Amino acid sequence: MVIAGVLGLPSARANVVISVNFVGGQGGVNGAGTVNGAAGVLRSTIWNNEAPSSGSALTLLDSNSASAGLITWSDGNNWAATGSTPATNDAALMSGYLDNFNQSGSISVSGLGAQFTADGYRVIVYENADSAGNWGFRVTDTLSTIDTRFGAQLIGGGGNYPLSGPNGYVESVATTAGAATNGNYVTLGSFYGDGFVLNGVAGNSGDVRARINGFEIVAIPEPADAAVLLGLLTLAVAGVVAFKRRQTAR
Repeated sequence: MVIAGVLGLPSARANVVISVNFVGGQGGVNGAGTVNGAAGVLRSTIWNNEAPSSGSALTLLDSNSASAGLITWSDGNNWAATGSTPATNDAALMSGYLDNFNQSGSISVSGLGAQFTADGYRVIVYENADSAGNWGFRVTDTLSTIDTRFGAQLIGGGGNYPLSGPNGYVESVATTAGAATNGNYVTLGSFYGDGFVLNGVAGNSGDVRARINGFEIVAIPEPADAAVLLGLLTLAVAGVVAFKRRQTAR
C-alpha cells in the first residue's frame, strides 16, 4: 500500500507455509500416521504426507493448496516413536520418522517461489523418536546460507511428545549438541535461496542418530508477525485519516 510505504512500514501479506509429514512406521506399518488437519507449531492444516523412505521430484502443496516446490528425499529406513496407532493429527506428525537420518538421509527442496524468497523463510524440523539422546539438523540453501540446530530427547518410547509447551511443542535453539535442551522442534534460518538441502547431524549424548518426523517451510513474516504488521498498518491508516480530517476542519 502507498500509505505503508510512506510511513516506512512493510506491507502485511498472507503467510504461506509448506508442511511435510513423514508417515514412517515400524516395519512401515506400526505407528505410521498421516496428518489430515491442524497440527504442529503453526497449526497448519494442509500437509504433504510422504510415506516411503525415498521419493524424487514430488510436488509440494502450500497452505493455499497451490503447487509451491518439489521435494526429493532418501533414507535407509522408516520407523516410528511407538508401535501404537496415532490418535490425533499431532500424534501422527510426531510418530513416524525417517530413521538414521544423519547416516544415510538427505532431503532436497527446489523451486520455491517469490512468496518464500522475497522476504525469506525459516525451516521448522520436528523430532520425536523411540530412544533418548540428542541430535541435530542442518539446512544449506542454494545461496550457501547454512544453519544448524540441536535438540535433546530425555525419555525414549515417543517421550518427546507431548511436552509442556503450547499444543505439546517446545523449541530447542541450541547451535551445538552439548548445549541442546529438551525440545521436539528446532527452527533454522532465515534463508532466501529458491531451494535447500536438509541433513541430519549426529549428537554427542545417548542415542545420537538424527531422526526427523517432519518439517515446515515458513515464509516470513510468520503468522504472528503478519498480524502485528497488519495491526500497525491499520493504526497508521487511521492516524492519517484523522490527521486529514483535522486539517480539513480548520
